[in-house]
Amino acid sequence: MNRDDVAFVRVERNTLQHVVIAERLVDVLDRQRNGSSGIQDFTVDTPNHYMVRLAPIQRAEFRIYAEKPNAQVRRHLVMEIGEPCLLLKRRTWVGEHVATSVTLWHPASRFHLAGTM
Repeated sequence: MNRDDVAFVRVERNTLQHVVIAERLVDVLDRQRNGSSGIQDFTVDTPNHYMVRLAPIQRAEFRIYAEKPNAQVRRHLVMEIGEPCLLLKRRTWVGEHVATSVTLWHPASRFHLAGTM
């Protein structure tokens, strides 16, 4: 994380979200698109929706882990000691630059992955 990056933590729908956004990249893209570098309110719009509107993502990488959360994560998600989490780490790129780095904690008792082929 660079000095100019923006980071925040929030809980939404039983998920603890830690998001880092490359501030310099967003500032440049925002000026190109909108002619200004206004402040974005992420209580109104998610970082993902904002970034997709600002610039198409060229690449994404994600990793999924089973982890026991630390006390701070348990407190945010109202979890018992020893309850496992599904941990998702994701990075996205715009051009050659990392645009976002996201860590999502999902309590195992309230989340599952599903898919069809």
